[in-house]
Amino acid sequence: MAGEVATHPGEREVLLTGGKGRKFIIANARVENCAIIFCNDGFCGMCGYTRAEIMQKPCTCDFLYGPQTKKRSIAQIAQALLGSEDRKVEIIFYKKDGRVSMYTCIVVLGVRHTDLFLGARRELAD
Repeated sequence: MAGEVATHPGEREVLLTGGKGRKFIIANARVENCAIIFCNDGFCGMCGYTRAEIMQKPCTCDFLYGPQTKKRSIAQIAQALLGSEDRKVEIIFYKKDGRVSMYTCIVVLGVRHTDLFLGARRELAD
């Protein structure tokens, strides 16, 4: 079902360790705007920003929104973060240079027994 995350044994571990080709961020839920505290090289390459430029930005990734980013998708990400619920959201992100990055699926996961969120990204076919 759209928006729900069907986790099977090992799926969280693959997301948390990056898995092959995964692009992800980790955010701290205890600070204002759930600031990004880590992003991997894949995420930096996907969006064209350096790690230093990404650190401490809101984990909603509003710096990647553009004209084709749907308000409904933005609201779904915010809802997942507020409700501390796992959720898949399809969204269009833009690179630093303004080009459409790709049609993307973001998986928002609360990391159990912590105040962290993981946002993992994968490209979807057009």
